[in-house]
Amino acid sequence: MDKLITLLEEYRMPGADRICIIRQLEQISDPRVTEFLLALLSDKDEKDFNQVEALRALSLYHYSSDEQRSQISGRLVGLGESTEDEIVFNHLLMSLGAFVDFQEVVDFLEKVALDEQMDIDARYNALNSLEEGQNQACLNAKRRIEQKTNL
Repeated sequence: MDKLITLLEEYRMPGADRICIIRQLEQISDPRVTEFLLALLSDKDEKDFNQVEALRALSLYHYSSDEQRSQISGRLVGLGESTEDEIVFNHLLMSLGAFVDFQEVVDFLEKVALDEQMDIDARYNALNSLEEGQNQACLNAKRRIEQKTNL
């Protein structure tokens, strides 16, 4: 049995050290790892600290291609638009800093930063993630945010 299958089975066991397992999973280059982590993020019954660790792992993961990174970033944006957990949402915003080379991510972060109904921490986390990028899209988004808000 391969290591990935063993770790996924261990994760489902009661009392498993899930954080440790997620950290081991991020060392395995296999698309099933990212699928598992994304499924974990979508699971409303999953503990938020496990979801935060999954976000960290996804932001640091060594992707096989820019296409795979683009797909993951798009799915993270989709999760950001639907998550109701404030802790997970804020960590998701921070993890998106690793994906600011994709326009969909820049647009989402800018939308959050400009939304005055949004929690101030979330707005600053979105802005801080935009700071990770030095591409023109990030620079333009930061300029618009500066013009329209007091962030």
